[in-house]
Amino acid sequence: MKRSLLAAALSMFTACTVDHRVGGNQQAQGAITCNTTQCQGTTVCVESQCIEPTGHCGGFAGLQCNANELCVDDPRDDCDPENGGADCGGVCVPAPSHEQPDSGTPDSGTPQQQPDAGGEVPQSCGGFTPNPMSCPTGYKCVDNPNTCSMAVDCPGICVRDDDVIRKCGGNSPNQVPCHADEICVDNPATASMAVDAQGICIKKTFCGGFASLPCPGAYQCIDDWTDTCDPQNGGADCGGLCTTKAGTSQCAGFAGLQCPAGLRCLDNPADDCDLTNGNADCGGLCVP
Repeated sequence: MKRSLLAAALSMFTACTVDHRVGGNQQAQGAITCNTTQCQGTTVCVESQCIEPTGHCGGFAGLQCNANELCVDDPRDDCDPENGGADCGGVCVPAPSHEQPDSGTPDSGTPQQQPDAGGEVPQSCGGFTPNPMSCPTGYKCVDNPNTCSMAVDCPGICVRDDDVIRKCGGNSPNQVPCHADEICVDNPATASMAVDAQGICIKKTFCGGFASLPCPGAYQCIDDWTDTCDPQNGGADCGGLCTTKAGTSQCAGFAGLQCPAGLRCLDNPADDCDLTNGNADCGGLCVP
């Protein structure tokens, strides 16, 4: 890409700290800090957001991006137009919203991601691409129903993995909130969130109320703070939510502990034992 072609686009990286890697050195591959967040995989920083490129541009061939896209320098190659690099290749990214026309349709050759049930656009993952992006904890990479299969090298999408317990709360940076049908509770195998330990996201399980619904296993029923019924202020037969109780709800491990009816045993995210990395006899937590 000609240096002159990149001049305008490079101004978009003012909120980014970018380390160009040297040759085949992969050590700086993820060293792109974007508004305090690290851009992973093949994403690049554009106006304080980590954006997945849609293709390549620039270089000796002067490749062009689609309409409503910008060509920016690829921070993960060894060609840096800011340090004497000429004809550097770039990547195409969606133009910021304030630079996009008010009308027009997306390029018909690029499948558009559809929002999931929660209204979020799924993150891309996998596929035949350099340094494919992996999914965050609590998500798994599956085939994108709007494109071809990952078996033929198409990128997939990250979807919620209900077989993984996610951490929440506590004194931890970059926290990810629980899903709308979950609540954040203390991890019964560690310290309380009251002392800044991280909790876990569990599925909402209702209890109490007119039917006096019980909680499964050793879970305890507390007032549902999301409703308008307050037993401390005259509320009667208020519904509640089941939450953990310290020192209980543990399963598996060397003893092979089983969960009570209504609960299932999943890996405890707070320990260093990982069944997916060859560890055996890991302890788990009984969750709804």
